[in-house]
Amino acid sequence: MKTKALLPFMLALTAIVLLGCPTPITPPTDTMVNLSAIPGVTAPVAGATPVTTISDTDQYTGTVTWSGTPTTFAYSTSYTATITLTAKTGYTLSGVTANFFTVTGASSVANTASSGTVTAVFPSTAAEPDTVINIAAIAGVTAPVAGATPVTTISDTDQYTGTVTWSGSPTSFAASTVYTATITLTAKTGYTLTGVAANFFTVAGATSVTNSASTGTVTAVFPATAAVPDTVISIAAIPGVTAPATGATPVTAITETDQYTGTVTWSPAVSNMFVSNTVYTATITLTAKAGFTLTGVTTDFFTVAGTTSDTNPANSGVVTAVFPTTTANLAAVSDYTGTGVGTLKAVQGGTFNNGTADMTVSSFRMSQHEITMEQFVAVTGLANPSSDFTSVVNGPVQCVNWYHALVFCNKLSEAEGLTPVYSISGTTNTASWGAIPTTSDDTWNGAVADWSANGYRLPTEAEWQFAARGGNSSNNYTYAGSNTIDEVTWYTSNSSKTTHTVGTKEANELGLYDMCGNVWEWCWDWFDGYPGTAQTDYRGPLRARSASCAVAVGSPLRLTAPSLPGTATLRKTSTARLGSGLSAPEFVGRWASCPATLGSFCKGQNCCTYKRASVRAGSRASRHSVTGGVKPKGAEGIVVLRT
Repeated sequence: MKTKALLPFMLALTAIVLLGCPTPITPPTDTMVNLSAIPGVTAPVAGATPVTTISDTDQYTGTVTWSGTPTTFAYSTSYTATITLTAKTGYTLSGVTANFFTVTGASSVANTASSGTVTAVFPSTAAEPDTVINIAAIAGVTAPVAGATPVTTISDTDQYTGTVTWSGSPTSFAASTVYTATITLTAKTGYTLTGVAANFFTVAGATSVTNSASTGTVTAVFPATAAVPDTVISIAAIPGVTAPATGATPVTAITETDQYTGTVTWSPAVSNMFVSNTVYTATITLTAKAGFTLTGVTTDFFTVAGTTSDTNPANSGVVTAVFPTTTANLAAVSDYTGTGVGTLKAVQGGTFNNGTADMTVSSFRMSQHEITMEQFVAVTGLANPSSDFTSVVNGPVQCVNWYHALVFCNKLSEAEGLTPVYSISGTTNTASWGAIPTTSDDTWNGAVADWSANGYRLPTEAEWQFAARGGNSSNNYTYAGSNTIDEVTWYTSNSSKTTHTVGTKEANELGLYDMCGNVWEWCWDWFDGYPGTAQTDYRGPLRARSASCAVAVGSPLRLTAPSLPGTATLRKTSTARLGSGLSAPEFVGRWASCPATLGSFCKGQNCCTYKRASVRAGSRASRHSVTGGVKPKGAEGIVVLRT
């Protein structure tokens, strides 16, 4: 037991004997500094206080001294920092390589091997801030003058210099030219363009001057240089404007001259052509061509052929030319075929005596037949107003009042692309007129005819009567086209008291059918006594249209047209207005056969008889060409004209 207990001890002793005594322990060596970036030292900034120590690290501390020993850094100065590093316990600078250390912002950093003395050289601090340029007016650049030499530099200032280039690179400025100068400014030492506001600069005489913010590039636009002095206009006679002739189309421009151009407007306004019995005034507005001027033109200098007077103010190209009253157009015309109502026969203008005075009418065209029921429905889109009275094919439309006739004319004009003649409340658009009245209506009675329009219209009573007599080809027959009534007329004795297909009797001298008999035809003018003196293109009395009816003549609806391309009219005239030379048999229509709503504004008035005394003053006139009978209102129809 004792032997086992001593065994560990004996083994340890044996080990000591075998191994011998241990070697003495050497103290540990310092770690070499390996943090190269020296913290806490940055590039100097003008006005800042220099640091004197680095930011502490685990491996070393350090002090900093600055070249020049500044208390604050100055502008535009390069500083050198001398940094002295001291290794902390456990660290050593021995073994540090040359130029091992770095300093943020330094342009160069140097140290010798195994040394903590570090030299850091920094870039110069910023220069002292420049003053923002505050001289806005750029001197030495003025508005170009024709013939002058362009400047290429501005006048020097304390703050900047500048160069100038010109649009078009002229060697001398031309006349009548807009120039743009591009001015490039350069700031002088101590001044800066940075901070200059947009459009800050100004240039004398420029219409606009612009620059972007913080820039010295300035764009100056100048007014046009003066033109070569203009020559005062010397051509007095204005060409291309002549006295208006009835039926002619108005000019809207003069014939151009070497010195001026001109536009022409007419009063009263003309839609398509001149009409008779009218004093027209042309307002001619002249515009001088390049190199000429109206300044210096004397009062009433200009002349226009055919005028009664022509005037202009001094120094003005506005010329007022007043022409004589237009006369009737008696020129020969040709037939016209429209898409809506077929052929309109030419009626050359002429003069006839209505038993009171001579009446002269201009040339026109009149529908060859009375307007048929089929044509009326196709053009207006309305229901056939005659259906309760007759079913005859191509029979004259009847049971229409004067308002129906206006609607038919305008719709037909629109359908053929012509200028409508009639306006109500200022518009020719029939859709704006509202429902066709069945009793006298003041608004519709106020319809206005544009006699210069080229659309379809009703005939005047004078036109209807001239056409019924055969115009210039009249043979002075008792009836329209014959001395034998049954050859040209449907009337009480041969009609079986019904209307008949249009054109089935003989035509008159002008090729117009049913000018006697069948149905009455509406005319434009109000019924009244004839004037006691000769008239040209008489259109009836001027009066407020508030009466019960208008003049209706020999048949239903018939269109007429003056001689030139232009207006179309509906024929209407009253038996009482035939004057001498034609007889009028009784018509075949019957009042009871027409709906009361279509003719009621004449019902019971006996206002549409053939006798003048029985047609109330102020009513619209209707015409037929037969003697001795009362025509009920319901059998009135339409004829149309075109000028």
